[in-house]
Amino acid sequence: MDERKKSFRQALQDMNCTKFIQLFEDNGFSTYLDQHDNQQYTLLVPPDHTMDESLIAKNELKDWLMYHVLDKPYAEKELVDNQLLMTEAGETFLGKGAKQRLRVQVTNQDQLVIGPTKKSIQFGNTQTASAPEYVDKQGYVYPVDEALQLPGDLMHQLPTHLDLSTFVASMFASKTIDMIQLQRGITLFAPTNAAFERLGLVTKYFLHPKHKSELAHLLRFHTVHGVYYQDSWTDGEQSLPTMSQRHGQIDQLHINKTVDGSIYVRGHGALDGNDASVIARVVARETLMRNGVMHRIDRVQMPKSLIFTHKDILAASGCCNGFLDVMEKAGLMPLLDRPTASLDAKAYTVLAPNDRAFAKLNLTRLLQDTSLLERVARLHMIPAAMPATRLPAPSDGHHHKKKKEADKKHDSLVLPTMHDEHSVVLKRADDAEYYDEVHVQGFSQDRADVVTTGRVTNGGGVLVIDQVLLPEQDFDHGLPWWQVLLIAALVLMFFAILGAVAYYIWKRWQAYRDGYARIEDQPNPDTVDEEANHEPQQRQPPQDSDDDNIA
Repeated sequence: MDERKKSFRQALQDMNCTKFIQLFEDNGFSTYLDQHDNQQYTLLVPPDHTMDESLIAKNELKDWLMYHVLDKPYAEKELVDNQLLMTEAGETFLGKGAKQRLRVQVTNQDQLVIGPTKKSIQFGNTQTASAPEYVDKQGYVYPVDEALQLPGDLMHQLPTHLDLSTFVASMFASKTIDMIQLQRGITLFAPTNAAFERLGLVTKYFLHPKHKSELAHLLRFHTVHGVYYQDSWTDGEQSLPTMSQRHGQIDQLHINKTVDGSIYVRGHGALDGNDASVIARVVARETLMRNGVMHRIDRVQMPKSLIFTHKDILAASGCCNGFLDVMEKAGLMPLLDRPTASLDAKAYTVLAPNDRAFAKLNLTRLLQDTSLLERVARLHMIPAAMPATRLPAPSDGHHHKKKKEADKKHDSLVLPTMHDEHSVVLKRADDAEYYDEVHVQGFSQDRADVVTTGRVTNGGGVLVIDQVLLPEQDFDHGLPWWQVLLIAALVLMFFAILGAVAYYIWKRWQAYRDGYARIEDQPNPDTVDEEANHEPQQRQPPQDSDDDNIA
């Protein structure tokens, strides 16, 4: 503006914002309205009728007023779309010295034929009403349409994000939400629904009513002390203390910021980089909360102090009770259930047939033959860590036709089992993230599909499959479908040929019988002559003699 005001107070009086002035004076903030030699600010000033302090809780009133004050002067040209501006609010909920942020959205309006390009500026929930005024040595005053609103607390912010519904349900189920939102100054890393789906069996384990304490432990691990925005981290990795601890040891969450600005989060696991797919990436950052900030991540992270075993996740799933019985009777259950030494124990990957798979077998014979039972059980135990998954290829945003099965290339992995004579082969398509097929090496016709998976604490895991793997010499498990189809075709062909031959013979016999009948119906010449010879001769009438004629 052309005429520069002497103070913020004078500028507000000229704008008839007396309510704004009165509230600042009543709450001890009058110094912000008068001359400042060393510090300049930006005031966001709403009309008096929108400044209703009766709607604000008493413990929030001062923060609410300070939320209208930015910590430095911002000209219009200095504002960037989606920028987080620091306000003078924050100490009540964020802790001493912490400052709450305010998001600004800047949109360039259509340029007129004559005249400069105009900008539409929105601070939080309110739009600017007119161009800002500059007050000499104090800063800028932006008239806005309505009073600003402080960021909502955790209970109000989470349900607005539909992709966090599993996380929200977990918060309420474990009764963790009240404890977390009472903390001052936190950063919350919230796994999305897709992140929980990637856990497979482990998600069912945590959501089981018996494991509420473990679920609460997991959620606390995703909560970090301190408020960290995108610009709070420098490039490289750093460790942050979480709200999760056991036996006096605080679990650490490791944050890595790359040169391109991406943020990655790692809990316990992938220390050597062999399975980078367990590392989470921040997919949506900086959702402001009353007591901190929230970042959404695409992988659930596990603390080192949270231990669960193969048996834990299989029992919670309820889909593999038959397999657990087999492992118990085969004497291999201790390998699936070592809660106290799980971190130091050898890692195993378990191929667990579900109950439908066992329903296809003659379980009576299997359970009665202890030697066979042990061989079958050992065939499903791989003495190795869970196979690494592949990071999915980035999407280009276009829809592609699904490849035909014959056109797909597959990646195979051969792993030894505890059965001395057999290994198994895991397969997946080249573009797939997980292995989705398994069979005994040398018996590919008996392949099983992977239904779901789950990773345990020490790096091992479970692959639930839809068929029991059986070496051919150990068990009569029937013929594969293609052999059954071939046998059925051969049987049909045999009966077709047999029917054709029978039909041909019948036709020949029929023709023969018809020909014999026709021959019988015709007269025999010899018989006719013989009958003619035996016919009685008819008496000839007497002829006149010559004597009579002479007479």
